[in-house]
Amino acid sequence: RRYPDIVGGYFYGTGDHCIVDETLDLIRSVCRHLSFSTQDVVFYASSSGAYASILAASRLPGSLVVAIMPRFILSQSPWGKNLSEVIGIDPQAPDPFHRTDLAPLIQQSPLTRYVILYNIDSYDDTEKQELYFADEMGMSLKYGLSRKDNVLMWGYSSPDGHSGQETRELAPYILSISRKFAEG
Repeated sequence: RRYPDIVGGYFYGTGDHCIVDETLDLIRSVCRHLSFSTQDVVFYASSSGAYASILAASRLPGSLVVAIMPRFILSQSPWGKNLSEVIGIDPQAPDPFHRTDLAPLIQQSPLTRYVILYNIDSYDDTEKQELYFADEMGMSLKYGLSRKDNVLMWGYSSPDGHSGQETRELAPYILSISRKFAEG
């Protein structure tokens, strides 16, 4: 590993290198090889992986992302400081790959569908991440579903905070509802 002291890497890369872009090159190659459309691609992840999924999906028009407890702004992430210290990046500085704030990327990618699941009982996450994102999108946070354009926000309640994410048994249902949303 290049950075053994990193706590949450977000698939960030470095200041002049974006790992998500390399990953997308691989995904596009597989799609071409298997004759898949970008509409067949589903990104499904949580926490810092959800951040990377949103970033990737914003660059792959027509894809679907299911992001559970994502990070939207690195400067407000609990591991953003660690990322900054270890890699030497400033999460508040302009970034050529547009990785520091995901809300504008989502707004600029109307063909991609975003399903954002968040725990309304994870107060620190909700205050620093989801509330910011909802405000940027002109949405409100609530228990249940909220929809605006290509974004579906799904508020649920779990006493486990940021760790209160989906179970293996719930994943197929979450994916099914997300696909229905993507289909309109």
